[in-house]
Formats: sequence, C-alpha cells, structure tokens
Amino acid sequence: AVVSTQSTGMNRIEDVEASFIKELLPPINHSDSHMDTDVIEQDTRTLLVYPPPPAQASITLTYADLECLKPEEFLNDSILDFYLQYIHQELISVALKQKTHLFNSFFYKALTQPIKKETRRDAKKMSV
Repeated sequence: AVVSTQSTGMNRIEDVEASFIKELLPPINHSDSHMDTDVIEQDTRTLLVYPPPPAQASITLTYADLECLKPEEFLNDSILDFYLQYIHQELISVALKQKTHLFNSFFYKALTQPIKKETRRDAKKMSV
C-alpha cells in the first residue's frame, strides 16, 4: 500500500488505513445512488472478504454494512470484526500477533448462553 508521509517522516495511521481500505474496496457504482435507503440497507452483496481466502477467520462485509459508517449511525458487528482483524493483520508486530487472539463479537454472547442438556451429557462422556 502506498502511504503518505508527513514532514516528520512518520506515517499517519489514518493515511495507512485510508490507502489500505481504498485498495480493498471495489469501486461503488454511484449510478445506483437513486436506490431507496431501505434497499441499500438490505443489500447483502459481498463487498469484500478480509483477509482473503484461504485465510482463516475471514470477515465478510456487505454493501449494507457500509450504511453504518454514515454519521450518527452505530457500527455493526461486521465492521468492528473487520477493523480488529485489519489491526491484527496489518498494524501490529509479529511478536504481538503471536500473543494475541481475536474473538469475534458474537463470542461473548455464545459464552454467556446456558449449556444445553444434551451438551452437558456429551461433556460427561468425554474425559477432559
């Protein structure tokens, strides 16, 4: 990725992010800008998959996900997961990557759900 450099010689993280995202995102067809907002919010066409296959733990963003990037909108789980994955893949050192594991935003919900009876029965059969 081409990164702009300030007079200090250091790369601004905003410049790195902007150039990286421009490289990842396919051009958006603005001729569709007349589309109804409700239609855009439900547009499940894939915008990008990051990191690209065959990488594990890829995040898929859709055109509908872009809607939450507008001012006054809340970020959705896919955008948060993408950004965490981006930071992990592109911005941190190899040493820190080896000490880090990312859980997607649904992990906590799954962790706090009660265990189903059949799962408990199966767990008893296994020696842990």
